[in-house]
Amino acid sequence: MSDVLVLIPTCTAFADTWAPGIACLRKFWTDCAYDVVWMNDGEKPDVPLVGLWPGRVGNRVFASRSLSSRGWCKRILAEEWIHPGDNGNAPWKLILMFLDDMFLCAPPDEARLDEAISLMRGHAEIDAIQLYHRDDCVEMYGQSIFFRLAPGAPYPITTGPCLWRPSALRRAAALGGTAWDFELRGSREAPKYTVLSCGAESVMPVQYTAITRGEWEPGALEFLRREGIAVDASRRGTRGQ
Repeated sequence: MSDVLVLIPTCTAFADTWAPGIACLRKFWTDCAYDVVWMNDGEKPDVPLVGLWPGRVGNRVFASRSLSSRGWCKRILAEEWIHPGDNGNAPWKLILMFLDDMFLCAPPDEARLDEAISLMRGHAEIDAIQLYHRDDCVEMYGQSIFFRLAPGAPYPITTGPCLWRPSALRRAAALGGTAWDFELRGSREAPKYTVLSCGAESVMPVQYTAITRGEWEPGALEFLRREGIAVDASRRGTRGQ
């Protein structure tokens, strides 16, 4: 079993993102070798997670159900996936986390993802590596292919695709609140973290984000329909319409 976990936090209010999100994982990450947790707030997804990648034996896909009253950050903290075991080690050494409405829109860059994983395994001082496009990086980190963020760059703590050390994810979530609070409150604590970026070329290319202020982004719906991925757009409005 790999020591990397893919964690996708969601909630029933975003249930209409589950089917297209899972369809995008199936379509664009056909050789995913990691366990995937679909972290929900109490209701099982209405699409099958077991058999997400039929025929593969290198990973497991399962849903997690936490109490909806806990709040986003508290549900992250309650997850067994990021807590140390009896021997002081978390069952997974690294967590690749992104939100439910950040649909994978192209295959991940597996070679660079492997490099990010190797870099974090070998450098305990690195708390996280952001895996989506950023153009506000300033310098390479040592001899790696990854970059330091510019001082004062927005959202050093993010819900976008990011490879986390579980201890750092716990620290950021301990500030409490919603997913947005996680980013805002955590980013105020940026000097306490060592966060790197993949730079201008995404490692995990996603449609970022599909839902804004409770409404579908037209570009996200266009992308899903272009890819032949079914989406129920009747539950919420579409921005600008």
